[in-house]
Amino acid sequence: MNAQWVVQTSGATGNLQSVSAVDNNVCWVSGATGQVLRTTNGGTTWANVGGGSVIGTANDVTFVYGFDANNALCTSSSTSGTFVYKTTNGGTTWTQVFTQSGGFIDAFDFSSPTNGFMMGDPVGARWSMWKTTDGGATWDSTGLRLAQVGTEAGWNNSLYTSGNNIWFGTNSSKIYYSSDYGATWAAQATTGQANSYCVYFSGSTGFTGGASTVAKTTNGGTAWSLATLPGSGSSFGCTASAGTWYVTRTGTVYASTDGTTWTSASTSTTTLYAIGKARNGTAVWACGASGRIVRSPVPALSVTAPANGLTWSVHTTQNITWTSSGISNVAIKYSTDAGTTWLPIVASVPASTGTYAWVIPNTPSAQCKVRVSDAAADTVFAVSGGLFSISISSVIPMSMAEGWNMVSVGVVAPDMTATTLFSGANSSVFGYNNGYVVTPTLANGFGYWVRYPAPATFSITGVEVTSSTINVAAGWNMIGPYLYNVPADGVTTVPAGIINSSFFGFNNGYVVATTLEKGKGYWVRVSQAGTMTMPIPVAKGNNNFVQAVDKNWGRIIVTDAAGKSAVLYAAHNSTAAASGAFDQPPLLRRVYLMCDSLLKETLNILALHLNQFL
Repeated sequence: MNAQWVVQTSGATGNLQSVSAVDNNVCWVSGATGQVLRTTNGGTTWANVGGGSVIGTANDVTFVYGFDANNALCTSSSTSGTFVYKTTNGGTTWTQVFTQSGGFIDAFDFSSPTNGFMMGDPVGARWSMWKTTDGGATWDSTGLRLAQVGTEAGWNNSLYTSGNNIWFGTNSSKIYYSSDYGATWAAQATTGQANSYCVYFSGSTGFTGGASTVAKTTNGGTAWSLATLPGSGSSFGCTASAGTWYVTRTGTVYASTDGTTWTSASTSTTTLYAIGKARNGTAVWACGASGRIVRSPVPALSVTAPANGLTWSVHTTQNITWTSSGISNVAIKYSTDAGTTWLPIVASVPASTGTYAWVIPNTPSAQCKVRVSDAAADTVFAVSGGLFSISISSVIPMSMAEGWNMVSVGVVAPDMTATTLFSGANSSVFGYNNGYVVTPTLANGFGYWVRYPAPATFSITGVEVTSSTINVAAGWNMIGPYLYNVPADGVTTVPAGIINSSFFGFNNGYVVATTLEKGKGYWVRVSQAGTMTMPIPVAKGNNNFVQAVDKNWGRIIVTDAAGKSAVLYAAHNSTAAASGAFDQPPLLRRVYLMCDSLLKETLNILALHLNQFL
């Protein structure tokens, strides 16, 4: 509200007496010597589209009403009578559509593009009133009768209509009011203020400006009382936009959000004769002497969050953020179909906060956008860039054994760093890429080693991974399923048939897995690079050995002091044993590799002796 108003170049030098703003870009202004000005770019440039052979330059155009960029009505009066002109081509040509001998048309206002009301000073002791149902092409005064009292007259910016309600000001300490679109009338006293140069309502609250006073009502005009306004001089214009009242006094525009406390929004010594708010926007224009036109700050919006590619989980609270200027309140909507349709989030919040905490609804979609608009004018809006996703938040329970564990992360967590996901570990998290590497940030689909000092249970919460494939390199790979347990024998590959080992999990040693459990990691070997696709989810299974050994093979069982056992199978000229299907994955670290070599050497010696008996 306190941002700097802009003085615009009108190209006029005479008095400008009326303003009609269509939206934030289109506005019409009229004034001295037949001038009708029009802008279609928010006032950056103005063109005089009046005068000509029809309107002429001999008389002032005292009132103009713009329907859109092409259609408008204006009125001009002379000593002989009053005239109404209409254009349908942006002022290129005008057609006279009404005249009244000896009259003076003050103003017209429309409830729709076709239905309007026009009033003028009394002629023959009767107020001049007409209606139109064809956008001002023709006018009819049937049923409209209001007798003149004394020498009362009206003013060119003092007509206001809302539905069937009509108010217009006079020079005789009263405002006339009709609740039935002109069929009957009542006088509303403006005691202490003789002239009502302007009338404007926002709901039941209204203002009217006078020669040295301003009056206010809070009950639709049933009672008017003088209000306090800074400065001195006449108040020829009043309006309201986006929750802010604007009243002119001499050359200053005063602004207030409560109608009581006023601040200066635009100041000049050049008198302002009219002020108007865009009917389909929030922009406010004021015009006055010496061709002066000023405009309220251009409203601007920009959505800064959510960003393109972001994923927000259902039932979480996320911040929508924006920047704005020239806007009091914003409305927020969202779309799940890339902006084809919009759903409400909140109808109005203060624009100055720049943020809104949104509880994400249960409307999963990868085609989401957020739209922030001026709550008072939906035509001023901004949409978040690109697309973001709303996804159902999922929880993966994790159970850590004391010592080393093979793990995976099956959801997209808000923070994928190893120290956050496995905060209770007493080791780094190791991935595998032709050797073990410390991995600070984890990824979905991969397996990892992590050590815990004691058994622990916790959960990882995040968004479901939309992919069902995992990239693998030739040789051994540490992989992990996503959100669900899946059968190992249902895993498929591209190229087909590249898996040449069992899936190995870890439980105090490597075990062959028939079910790949969410949250756990597994070894698998492939003959060449490709992709693995996880199959249809299954219930949690058991990590059983694959019983692919011959019952006639020899066995050596080695058991350590802790009771952990391993079995060495001895076979002579066995095709299955020679295929490599019984090879085991790499051990975790160098010390384990040394121990493993020693164990293999011992077992090889035992195997040689055993083979002598086969």
